[in-house]
Amino acid sequence: MGNNSSHPAFVASHSTTERERERESKLNLYLKGGSNSIDVFWDEVPNTTVYTLSWTPSSNSVNRTDNSKYKIQSLSPCTNYTVTLVAISENSTVLASETKCKTLSKENSNAVKNMAVNSVEGNITILLASWTPPERPGNCTVYYRITWSAIGFVNTTQTDEKPEISNYTITGLKGCTQYNVSVVTRTDTSYSNPRHSSNNTNGREPGKPSLKQTSADKHSITMKWTKPESICAITLYQLIYDDKIQNFSSGKRYYTATRLSQHSKYTFKLKANNDAGFGEAAILDTMTTGVDPVAVGVGVGVSVGVVLLAVGIAGYIYRDKIKNRCM
Repeated sequence: MGNNSSHPAFVASHSTTERERERESKLNLYLKGGSNSIDVFWDEVPNTTVYTLSWTPSSNSVNRTDNSKYKIQSLSPCTNYTVTLVAISENSTVLASETKCKTLSKENSNAVKNMAVNSVEGNITILLASWTPPERPGNCTVYYRITWSAIGFVNTTQTDEKPEISNYTITGLKGCTQYNVSVVTRTDTSYSNPRHSSNNTNGREPGKPSLKQTSADKHSITMKWTKPESICAITLYQLIYDDKIQNFSSGKRYYTATRLSQHSKYTFKLKANNDAGFGEAAILDTMTTGVDPVAVGVGVGVSVGVVLLAVGIAGYIYRDKIKNRCM
């Protein structure tokens, strides 16, 4: 018999058999992933005794003798896994092998803990927000959204978002102002529950008020002053004079010092106070009206002396005249 391997009918039949064998031996591996697991599906391959399924990272494997699906569990979100399936015959021949990759989806992050907001020493426009980050879900990147607003003011809300941080410096704030700060986390589009904290920015002592005298008489001096520049609200004014201390409310703008000595010099020192402390004092040097009591005393003394001297001289002359008459 001749060799029919080159016969067209034999070649066609042989090619069809090879295609069928390839089709039958193909696993058609399919992966469906969530955030913590991968569902593995495949087509059964004839004459397979065991399917060996392995995945990395973690280098785990499992053998399956039946079924054409398997669920890989306890995986990490946002992690790329390589899955390999091998079909092995009874005599340990590899009938088919296929490898595919799957990146697991993101998992929402928990809220931050130990939220705190602190002022920065020596700076009136900065607050530092800090927190303890939640446990990261797998290999997902955690984003932190920080929102702040000045309490009691409108249109002051601002927001920023940064990945993988545990503190944030808020700048460009108003001094001596209370701010509310909140932080939420996200790995995808869903945000965690917010955590809140608040604090005041630092202030600065007030400036020097303008102190002026408005009137004076023998026993009183009246003065007025203007509100000084101050980032923080003025809490009180303090006036010091003649070993006395007078405190006034923030709305007070004038004062009359009474029971003063006439024609006497006085020094008044006025300073404003806010949450940061006392500012520089304004100084007013002035005096009461009236006649100088010392000068009046000297004048009266001189006048009396002159009168007494005149009387003495007149008495002496009168005595001499009487004396001459008797001689």
